[in-house]
Formats: sequence, C-alpha cells, structure tokens
Amino acid sequence: MFAADHVPLSLRAKWLGVALRELRDRRRYGAGVAARDLGIETSLLRAYEAGSKVVGPQRAASFLELYKVFDLGEQEQVLGLARDAWPEPDSPLADLEPSLVDLLWLEANAARIRCFCNALVPDTLQTERYADAVAQVEAPAARRTGAGFARRLDGPQEPDLHVLITESALTRPVGPPDIHTEQLLYLAKLARTPMLTLRVLPTRAGYLPGMDASFTVFDVPPYPAVATLRTPDDRWRHDDEDAAAAFDTAFYRLRRQALDVRASIDLLANLSEQHR
Repeated sequence: MFAADHVPLSLRAKWLGVALRELRDRRRYGAGVAARDLGIETSLLRAYEAGSKVVGPQRAASFLELYKVFDLGEQEQVLGLARDAWPEPDSPLADLEPSLVDLLWLEANAARIRCFCNALVPDTLQTERYADAVAQVEAPAARRTGAGFARRLDGPQEPDLHVLITESALTRPVGPPDIHTEQLLYLAKLARTPMLTLRVLPTRAGYLPGMDASFTVFDVPPYPAVATLRTPDDRWRHDDEDAAAAFDTAFYRLRRQALDVRASIDLLANLSEQHR
C-alpha cells in the first residue's frame, strides 16, 4: 500500500519508480545518500520511487549514471519507461486521463492479451460505425478508437490476442441492423486470421463465476501481468500481480465453457445472416 501522498500517478510511473528503487538497492545506496548525490531532497527521491512524481528522461539518465548501470538493455528499459511516463506537452496523450494512457500503453506493448467481454465487442476490435453507435450513449471522453491497435495487429510485432466474448454481447443491438451485421462480419474475418483467437461463450452455458464484468489481462514482460477493468466513472482500473493472476484464472475457467474457434466463427456467420 502507498501512503496517501505517495499514490502512483500512473502504472508507468509506478513501474519506473520500482525500477529506480531496485537499482538503488542493488548499489546499496541509502535514500539520503542517493538524494544528496543527485542534488535533490530525500522526499522527492521517495516520491519518484513511489511513482507519485514522474522522473523525466534527463533525470532518469542521472539515476543510471549514479547507480552505474552500463547494460544497454537495462538502460533502455528505464529510459523507455521515463519517456512513456513523461509525455511531451504537445503530445496528444498529454491531455488524456492517465488511466486511459496506461491502457493505450498496455495495448501497444503487450506480448499477450486475454480479453473477456460480456456486454459489447471490445473497443479495439470495433468497426468505426459500431464505435460511433456506442459513443452515442456513452460519455465521448471515455471512448477511443481501435485504429492504433488495429495497425499493430497488421504489423510485424502483433500481440498474442485471445478474446472470449459472450453470445449476448454479440446479439445485443448496437445501432441499425447494417452496423451490427458489419461488426459481426468484421469479427468473423479477424477470427479467421492468426492475429486473433476468438471464442464465444454461449448463452446456454448459463451464469458462471467471473462473468459479471468485462476485463482484460495483459502480459508486458518484464513487468508483472496487469488486469484492467473499466470503472463506472469512465476510468480504467489497472491491477497487477495477485489480482491479475485471479483474473487470469477466471478467464481460463470461463473459456472451458466456450465454443471452440471453428464453432465460434460459424456462430458469428449465422448471427450476421440473422441481422441482414
């Protein structure tokens, strides 16, 4: 737990702080000594390590020099986090809510993603018209397009993406029938490619523990797995370590009751025909 004045500003800031603390411990530097050698107050050093203040790339380089970090891979891990946690003032990310930026960062950097959806098609797999229809009934600031993520799916470093979606989410009307049909056909098309493993949890499976809310689990080595949920106030909650493991267990428990990939694609095709 963090003290009230040391709550991490973001997941990226938290992980950057953890990395800096581990480097200090490895060199057996006391906080006071390290702060003195860096020319800062000890309270500021502790805030950096807690993630309640963000270390910019230039100052992060000073930490690396003080702690004698010469491995290029380790240097880039710390400096990369510092760049990601410290958006430039003219960056389009600078004005976004930090938990949303964390989500975008996770989507862009994850090696493996497990997504359970019980209400709607996940944002990152929505067609533009489906997303616009959803936005008509949601707070606009809470919505984001999946365009950047879709580009990654087409790129050389696509994530290992597994989506488990309830049949009710697929049959729930969103916009006019042609928008719904287009979305179902788009999902079926993606499901036939290596970029996506999609399985449908049929309605006949009934109620199952863990299906109350949609969630996503991200693997972003070398960091701990992260489970992400959307909150009622249109923010995103990111839980790592033990909480993420619990959601991961729930995902695979639900998946055992799902249709296989071939049957899921067939169901998508049948549903799209029904909505024509």
